[in-house]
Amino acid sequence: MCSLSRGVALVAGGGLTFGSSALAGSAEDVPIGGYQPQVLFTLTDEFLTENADLFFVAENDTTYNASRALTAPGVASPYFAVGLLDTGAQVNLFRDETANAFGIDVNGFGGTEVIPIGGVAGTELATVEDPLGLFATGLQNRTSPSGGAITATQSTLVGQTSVSPATSGPASALPDVVGLPLASQYTTVIRNSQPQIFTGPDGSTVRSPSVEFDALGTGASQGIARRVGMTLDVSPLIGTDLPSYIFNIGGVINGDPLHDNPSSPTAVAGAFFLDVDYTRGANVETANVFFDSGAQVSVVSETFAASLGFDVVLDEPEFTVPILGAGGTLTEVPGFRADTLELTTVGGPFVLSDVPLVVLDVPNPTGTGAVDGILGTNAFSDRDIVIDPAGDKLWISDDVLETHDWAGLAGSTNWHNPPSWDAPGTPGILWRTNVVNAPGQNQFASISSDSTVHNIYLAGNEAGGTMTLRLATVPTIAPTLTTFAETRVGVGGRLEITGRSILDTTQLEINGGAFEAEFGTVRGAVENRGLVELVGPDFDIVGTYLQDESGRLFVDAANFGPATRPPSQLIVTQSASLAGVLEFSDWVFLLSPGDSAPFLTAEAGISGTFDSVLGAVNDDRMYSLVYGPDTVSIEALVTGDLDGDGFVSQSDLNLILLNWGDTVTAGVAGLGDPSGDGFISQADLNLVLLNWGDGTPPVLSIPEPATSAVVILGVVGLRRRR
Repeated sequence: MCSLSRGVALVAGGGLTFGSSALAGSAEDVPIGGYQPQVLFTLTDEFLTENADLFFVAENDTTYNASRALTAPGVASPYFAVGLLDTGAQVNLFRDETANAFGIDVNGFGGTEVIPIGGVAGTELATVEDPLGLFATGLQNRTSPSGGAITATQSTLVGQTSVSPATSGPASALPDVVGLPLASQYTTVIRNSQPQIFTGPDGSTVRSPSVEFDALGTGASQGIARRVGMTLDVSPLIGTDLPSYIFNIGGVINGDPLHDNPSSPTAVAGAFFLDVDYTRGANVETANVFFDSGAQVSVVSETFAASLGFDVVLDEPEFTVPILGAGGTLTEVPGFRADTLELTTVGGPFVLSDVPLVVLDVPNPTGTGAVDGILGTNAFSDRDIVIDPAGDKLWISDDVLETHDWAGLAGSTNWHNPPSWDAPGTPGILWRTNVVNAPGQNQFASISSDSTVHNIYLAGNEAGGTMTLRLATVPTIAPTLTTFAETRVGVGGRLEITGRSILDTTQLEINGGAFEAEFGTVRGAVENRGLVELVGPDFDIVGTYLQDESGRLFVDAANFGPATRPPSQLIVTQSASLAGVLEFSDWVFLLSPGDSAPFLTAEAGISGTFDSVLGAVNDDRMYSLVYGPDTVSIEALVTGDLDGDGFVSQSDLNLILLNWGDTVTAGVAGLGDPSGDGFISQADLNLVLLNWGDGTPPVLSIPEPATSAVVILGVVGLRRRR
């Protein structure tokens, strides 16, 4: 779900939000998507004029002055926003809503110039604002940890003055971004050993490692021994790593101050580069990539992927992901796995195995063409790191997480029971949990009170048996299971959410396992490559729903009935992407012909259709799918009545013959597919012929004037005589 792709001239490649995750077999595996480091930031009215030397270059400032805070009228001062710390973003970028809260326009800091920003997923326009002061700190220094407006301990704020930011348009999906202009001038410490997770002002869950900004050159003093060389490379056309804006030359003609209405925002036209060694089979290659703290995924170019033996045109991808960036979403971007990823380090080796790589050409932030790739945060999801531009180093800690394996031997055990784990204890936020059943037996683990862990891998054992994890409400308590990272359900694993319980996760990935949704909520993206069972009246997904061709959605039709019994519904607050199988239960549907009921709603729209539909025909009626912009409904029809007129006749047979042999949207009766397999064939013809004449013939309407009626009646009479 980083969310910024780089701009045409000022924003480099990277900043990739993934929409899919690793199809892997334990909690220790390298995920496709890593973390997103976030910071609190605030603005002041501090800037230099052309009367000062180098007024267009950002000045470091380690003393925050609250009396200079920039806020809109009626907004509590100082105002703080949460932004993505994105070393791949060459500029600082604010959402339109955030710029308004700070009162950039009403306080006289609005600019007039517009620039394109974008990269791998298109471009969009942003406004260049006047220079001001920007100060930031890590979320560990927040002073209102849950709900309400977030503030920060002001003594921890550091930043820069005379910084010109950019503001995206009102319809942009990009987040607030604190970019390379700040990260290039401070030593940045990102600690996954201090994960921050809390409820933001809008009710969403905020997740981030802790972040510190220290003086340049202090990387060696952060307590980490392992390090690798990493340089801040800049465009030869610019030739400097000093963050600066381009003043408006045209304003000189009008006599305007040079610090008004800059032509471009404060930028550092470059990125952090390092060498990475990859192996895949007999192929061993070294890539010069840039490290992007805003990119959750690691990327290689198409040509570099080919050098490792993966051809993006000829080879079937091992996984696909949608990538979110400026300008929209690129869906189904292919990926494959490298056997190893290695950095040449001192202070201890750094080698990762079975590493997912997304294949995508990303513009070079220092020049033309595409880079070899991007090293994203998924490579460091279990590490603390330090970025020191002055020392040209990236420091990488040892593993900061604890791996805990399920060790319960009883058929049914409580999640919180210490003996259920290999190292007895209560699950905590630094636990990565492998919940795999004991060999050869089915097991059940229940969660009846709140729990927070780093990530979960739930699966059956290769020797047989299933492992079920259930969030179950007990009287007056609906438990919430929270993860800092992903929740994965592999083959043999089964996750059940009942009784208004909540799973709060970055993404729920059903990779061959099953998810039973009875009552409750998933907060996070849901990706179905296994089985989702909708067995209650409604279930909420606060995020996106993606079902690919390997996924199956089962809907319990027992809930489809009179108004007193609401239909089952999967309610998605964002978008839904559909493919794979839709299956209805064997219950006799209670919908009467002509009635319909929605079973899937996606507030941000639906793309794609199910490939096949099972269980949607019985003896006296069939069910047609109706796709709307944001809903999918099931409509009851007389079996064989493809045109919906309530009667099985020649017009229905004509639909079969007209579309014979075609592949169509599965389950849509009007296309001639009563069998629901997405293909017009003998099975569909048989359903029409077996039910020929069923239903009620439509009543013919007699048009005016009367002369027309005489002609029509004559024709009808002639047909009857024949």
